[in-house]
Amino acid sequence: MIAVRNLQALRGASARAPGLPSIALYAAVAAALEVAAATGETLVAVIGYALLVILVATQIGVALLRSSSEAARALAPAAMLTVPLSIRLVTLTLQHGSVPVARHFVLVGPTAVTALICAGIGFAQLRPRLDPLVRDRRQRRIALSGLPLGLLCALVFSRDSLAPQHGRWSSAAAVLVLVTVAAVTEELLFRGFFQSAVGPLAGRFAPLVGMGAVALAYLGVHPLGFIPLAVVLGLCSSVLVEMTGRFEGVVAARVLLYAGLFVFWPRLLGLH
Repeated sequence: MIAVRNLQALRGASARAPGLPSIALYAAVAAALEVAAATGETLVAVIGYALLVILVATQIGVALLRSSSEAARALAPAAMLTVPLSIRLVTLTLQHGSVPVARHFVLVGPTAVTALICAGIGFAQLRPRLDPLVRDRRQRRIALSGLPLGLLCALVFSRDSLAPQHGRWSSAAAVLVLVTVAAVTEELLFRGFFQSAVGPLAGRFAPLVGMGAVALAYLGVHPLGFIPLAVVLGLCSSVLVEMTGRFEGVVAARVLLYAGLFVFWPRLLGLH
């Protein structure tokens, strides 16, 4: 990816940019804050995440100010590190206890979509290659894999555990729109912009950092089994993108998976 080619420029920055040790420190702080949240100290976790976002943004900002213009351009995408932290801050603020996955999409959606739009505008060099028509044969095969995966997940997860079954949630069209937007946003934001941004910072550990970011974004959902599912799917998407150099297959696969899991398979097969 283009971001990886900026690694030398990033290392040449005159200020200390966030690297793997900094990311490991951020992860350790986040883990401690999650322990606080799990023990009922939600306010401590909220304040801690807010301070962590400020710390990360400040470190990146200082490095940008002290860097040459070329190094600054390479370093700027590191601001994507604040995205999963901000999403977790939103969930801690808005959620009280665990919520169904579909409701989680509603709560974090505005933050995630805003982050995606800002990343697309601000970091043109990270924009993934996409063919909306999925004309490549290999990409079509990747896209179609979302159908059996969605069926498998529909057999494992109860429909009621994924989305409320009353009020506006009973509208198949509304849920379909919601999960489609969530699928596209998740793939482009985390596999596209985020992983490309942290690649020069974390090196070969970038996929692991990406997995951690996805896990952080999904904390607070039920069923709990959906969290490792999201992490594994994210890792598979990362591998496929690295192998093919394109994104449209994994984006389409995620859309088909979520559409089948949340809407079509439960209705077609009478699953509850």
